[in-house]
Amino acid sequence: MSSVATTGTMRNGAVKTASPVPWRLVAAAAVVVLAFVALFFRWFLQQDRFSRGQMEDWGHAYIIPLISGYMLWLKRDELRAAPRAVFWPGLSVMLCGIGSYFFFLVGVSNHLGQGLALILTLAGLVILLLGPEVFRLSFVAIAYLLFAITLPEQVMNLITFQLKLFASAGAGVALTLLAPIWGYAITVEGNIIEIIYKGVPIPLNVADACSGMRMVVAFFALGAAVAIFACKHWWQRVALLLMAAPVAIFMNVVRVTVLGIASLYSADLAKGDAHMLIGTLLLVPGLALFLSVVWILNKVVVDSAAAGESTTVPAPAKLGRTGPPLPNGEPRSRAAAIVVAAALMLTAAASVSASIAYFKIYLQKRPIQPETSLTLLSIPKETASWVQLGIDRAESAEVLEVLGTENYLTRTYARKDAPHVRVMLHCAYYTGMIDTVPHVPDRCFVGAGMEIGEVVGDLPLMLDRSRWSVDEDVPPNVLARHDPSSSGTVFYKTRLSEYSSKVGLYPRLPRSPADIRMRTMKFLRADGDPLYSGYFFIANGGTVSRAEGVRLLAFNLDDFYAYYLKVQFTGEGMESGEELADVATQLLDELFPDIMLCVPDWVQVESGAYPADNPMKSLSGSPIE
Repeated sequence: MSSVATTGTMRNGAVKTASPVPWRLVAAAAVVVLAFVALFFRWFLQQDRFSRGQMEDWGHAYIIPLISGYMLWLKRDELRAAPRAVFWPGLSVMLCGIGSYFFFLVGVSNHLGQGLALILTLAGLVILLLGPEVFRLSFVAIAYLLFAITLPEQVMNLITFQLKLFASAGAGVALTLLAPIWGYAITVEGNIIEIIYKGVPIPLNVADACSGMRMVVAFFALGAAVAIFACKHWWQRVALLLMAAPVAIFMNVVRVTVLGIASLYSADLAKGDAHMLIGTLLLVPGLALFLSVVWILNKVVVDSAAAGESTTVPAPAKLGRTGPPLPNGEPRSRAAAIVVAAALMLTAAASVSASIAYFKIYLQKRPIQPETSLTLLSIPKETASWVQLGIDRAESAEVLEVLGTENYLTRTYARKDAPHVRVMLHCAYYTGMIDTVPHVPDRCFVGAGMEIGEVVGDLPLMLDRSRWSVDEDVPPNVLARHDPSSSGTVFYKTRLSEYSSKVGLYPRLPRSPADIRMRTMKFLRADGDPLYSGYFFIANGGTVSRAEGVRLLAFNLDDFYAYYLKVQFTGEGMESGEELADVATQLLDELFPDIMLCVPDWVQVESGAYPADNPMKSLSGSPIE
């Protein structure tokens, strides 16, 4: 293969000939990169969806590889001089990474685990093709890629929710101090801050009251980059990373304060894209804060050279462009390693696709609506024992965006024979991607300023079975799927109440309806009054009492479709969680059939009878990704 050389003129007029362009090396690198992308392309597509869909939290993922590349560029001379040799034990690291990726893709589907497997495979690839010394020099740049992996929302909320409370409290203090200047009043309840200006209330962060603090990972990534580039000592880098959380809190205080002042001139600035724009701009002062900390840390320690001590610094070695001479046979060994690495990744990529097809695994869930096309608003406003009190609550567009669905119902019912017994029913339907954590009182009520007074537990709902009848029409393949030992799993249908308008329909109940449990908690409002709330979920034909269990039901790899419905009850004037469970049971007894008409008949879905293009029509059919 021919190579191209370039020439240049040196100061003395001599002609300098640059090293030939290593076309074979470039071609080999391209093959390895293409094989790597072919293996992990599903992860890259999913990470792109997360980053585009949550720019405030994960938009920085697009920048992380560029920063890692810049780290390698700064070490280019050391990397050129480092001994490079094929190191075959790196193949075992690659195999561990590929095996982990396969497990987290088709075993226990987990985006974070897939991302960690990707980085492990990359590390093994570097060790195999370039050797331990090059890996040592590039370790920090490879490890920095961890900041580009989206964490599960449940983990993020667990870590950052309390930080959000601190930031909201700090913003409340800042806005209170500024209130005399602009002449507004302010109220702070949990994460909800509201400014009252000229008699008009302006909510600042009602929509994301139950979410965690924004841009936490972005500030940690920024702090880590500054620590790597600007700090000289390891303890300074650790100190700077410890400052990342306080800096993120302070910047969020500034963000909310700026939004509050800006909203006095235009209420639209307190919502929508203003949050993301101002949050992104605050990365600049965040960088300035980190650099200020570095300046202070550098003043704490005086280097020996600066103190006038005599130090002997060895002259740097003259670095070559291709590193030390390679041992005999090294080019052939490197070619073999490249072929093995590329073949391994391409074989793994093909094996993953073949396994997905053979085991009928559905990684990407499709949305599905009930065959009845009924929404939750169709649930009766009156039953034999209950009647609606007031009107249905309608959420703002901003809240709906955060809620993630427009198919919801928030309605208060009162008993006809005891009007003082009231309970609020809230239902929300989700379908398609089940990668988000449902909004539950554990976070949303606390974000609204309440405190958790007591976790009552998962209380059973002792439903009335008089309207139930055994479903004799469940296809054998569905029965075999949920009861492979034929030990007696029973499916039920239920009769609609006389107040229902859906005449002639006979909805199926979820699996094991007698075992439904409601996650119940006691909350304390700002005035000290207690409030009890409980919830459970109907997901892909089953029920679960906890948000953590929704993913296990709704994101079953064997299911082509996915949905879940949150059913939540909140009681006014209840004396205990058990009383709320009893009242919720009474209401659910009369509304359950109509609620089930608002979700897909999962027996029909699993048997392939619905919808019309259901790929599960035949158990031997090929899955569609």
